[in-house]
Amino acid sequence: MKKKLLAVVLAGVMAMSMLTACGGDADTAETADTTEVEETVEDTTEEVAADDMCSDETFSILQDNYSIMVDGYNQVKDLYESDEIAADADVEDLINQAADIINEMGEITQDSITEADAEVLNDSMVNVLDGLANVVDLMTEAE
Repeated sequence: MKKKLLAVVLAGVMAMSMLTACGGDADTAETADTTEVEETVEDTTEEVAADDMCSDETFSILQDNYSIMVDGYNQVKDLYESDEIAADADVEDLINQAADIINEMGEITQDSITEADAEVLNDSMVNVLDGLANVVDLMTEAE
């Protein structure tokens, strides 16, 4: 039962990750209003910071994937600790990577991450979850 739930969770992460790059406007960071030449340096800095901020859509996807990552991590860790998954350095490395990403995401707010960093973090989550899914798949094949 745990394996089926984990497979569904991991499939959900992969589906959500495909939506990460959708709907963005690549030119927003480069857009400048040339008619307002008298802008102060502070105003320009605030504008750039606002343009680089993570979008609501991307941050929502990041939060959804974080939730799925926590569930997947907990399930694989439980299987590993109960010896249902054989001890292996690569599996331990994947579990540690997942824990690192979970800890990193726990400290992030929408105001503290840029769009590009959010996409990198999301890609990292997807890669680690793919690895964890492969571990579960190999475990299922071994049975």
